Amino acid sequence: MKSKKQFLLFLAVILSLLLCGHIAFLMPMRNELSQTEQELVQKREQLAGIRDYMNAHQDRASYEADLKRRSALVNHLLPDGMDTQGFLEELEKKAKQNKAVIHRVMPERPDENNAAVQQQFVSVEFTSNYFELLSFLADLEEGRFCKIREAHTEIEGGHLRTMLRLSIYALP
Repeated sequence: MKSKKQFLLFLAVILSLLLCGHIAFLMPMRNELSQTEQELVQKREQLAGIRDYMNAHQDRASYEADLKRRSALVNHLLPDGMDTQGFLEELEKKAKQNKAVIHRVMPERPDENNAAVQQQFVSVEFTSNYFELLSFLADLEEGRFCKIREAHTEIEGGHLRTMLRLSIYALP
């Protein structure tokens, strides 16, 4: 009986030591392994991103050409300096292409605040028919970045008389 109690006590001590060893050594190792696996997944995702970038820009010449094309587009949409005269010439050219007759153009003074982007209002009054008006507005969207702030249209003698107040933008 005594040997049975000793055996059970010995077995309990062994199981306690195994449990303590599991908690003291194996649990931290499993946590560290889990963290290492997570880091490995992150590194693989970063590597996949780098490979995607490299595949998209395999030769430097095409990348630089794409960069120049995008830069030219940005400079066209948002030029350095207001260049009101250039915008007004472009506006007149688009009006002629769309058979809209400009009666009055009134540029206001540009905003002089120290914002990242300058803004200037331009009021335009013209006559056209419905389809010419739509075509003119579509052409206006394709050019330099501008926003229609106000629009008033009246029917006058079978034509539409339209008054627009536009905002044009530029980098200072």
